[in-house]
Amino acid sequence: MRSRLSRTAFAGAFALVAVLGMTACQGANCPAIGWNDTLTVELTDKQDRITALELCFRGHCMSDEDLGDSPLAGVQATDLGNGTWQFDMGMWTPAAVLLRGLASDGTVANEYPIEPDWSVTDEVAPGCGGPATATVEMEF
Repeated sequence: MRSRLSRTAFAGAFALVAVLGMTACQGANCPAIGWNDTLTVELTDKQDRITALELCFRGHCMSDEDLGDSPLAGVQATDLGNGTWQFDMGMWTPAAVLLRGLASDGTVANEYPIEPDWSVTDEVAPGCGGPATATVEMEF
């Protein structure tokens, strides 16, 4: 009887140590907040040909009617003037996307694959990340 009690006590103590050990290694204690990542595109040539910019990712483009669960569904583009465009990306920092320049009639004037170099501008807590920005210069 005593050995069965010892085994049960040992198993319980082992489980407690394992659970405590796993919770201690969870990493950073990040706050439950969100932020907006920003991609800025600066057109360096032929700005007058381009009336709109859009991003494409994994076969979908921002102008598609049904983006489904694509991360592009929440992306917003703003023309800041003087050939500068800003994309509000939500909390999405893709390693690579396709950038399309659209002419006034909506046709694709040109498109380029881009690999933004994201940098966190304001870490919300150590190890938790935060708002990131990237700037890309494009010649259309």
